[in-house]
Amino acid sequence: MIKCPVCSHENPDGELICSSCGHALDRNTTITTRNLSVSDIKAEVSKHEAHLGKLPPNGLAIYVGQSNEPLIVTAKERLTLGRRRDVALPDLIDLTAYNAYRMGVSRNHAVLTYKDKRLYIHDVGSVNGTWLNGQRLKPYELYALTPGTPVSLGQLTVYIYY
Repeated sequence: MIKCPVCSHENPDGELICSSCGHALDRNTTITTRNLSVSDIKAEVSKHEAHLGKLPPNGLAIYVGQSNEPLIVTAKERLTLGRRRDVALPDLIDLTAYNAYRMGVSRNHAVLTYKDKRLYIHDVGSVNGTWLNGQRLKPYELYALTPGTPVSLGQLTVYIYY
């Protein structure tokens, strides 16, 4: 267990961010943040245009980190965001190539659910949490996604369009 130096909460080994107060736990890791204005967010979103006109029916475009080229996938009832596993998951969107381990992404981090032409996300008990618009998601609760909304899986940010 790792004890948070700010709030004294006991966190599981390997956790980068305190699940209680959000403080960085690993002294060797520096987590940098910046304030975003509305114009910053609009500029970030406007560069995500490579998928326009390329999505198949029920298609999703997922921009990972600073990438200008999206992962394009077909929405199924369920898609898992995470890292490669020893046992293959047919619905896994593998983020290993984007330094997912280093960025605090769990093997099974979050699930995208597509129903009634809407996309939802829920955290599946990940160690470092899933964040939507800067707010930590409660594990196993569904949250509706608006296209282009920043979603942070640990410290890795993705933008999902549908």
